[in-house]
Amino acid sequence: MNIHLIRNDREYDKAMKEIVELAEKSSSNDSLTMEKLEILTLLVKHFDEKHHVIPPPDPVEAIKFRMEQLGLSRKDVIPYFGTKSRVSEILGRKRKISPRIALKLHEILNVPGDALLKGMA
Repeated sequence: MNIHLIRNDREYDKAMKEIVELAEKSSSNDSLTMEKLEILTLLVKHFDEKHHVIPPPDPVEAIKFRMEQLGLSRKDVIPYFGTKSRVSEILGRKRKISPRIALKLHEILNVPGDALLKGMA
């Protein structure tokens, strides 16, 4: 088994191809094949986490997306923002999100905290 850290996209593509091939063979329950598949998967995950970072979403877009998922209108979220005008100001990008509002949106509506941190005052 010749396995090493993935250092570039070419090696990444090669590892992905090998993962697919090993996965197709995995029904054989060969312990060496399964171990190699697991190790390659971990190496690919490590490379992805280091080189293919996905930044958190825009805070206002994250709030709007979550509202849409839950079928909430601006009127429905007033209790989390405090006032109707604050909802309008934050969703209209005229006011930053306060820590108090961010906490409520995260705890009650389950808006990702990392996204909300980007939009805090």
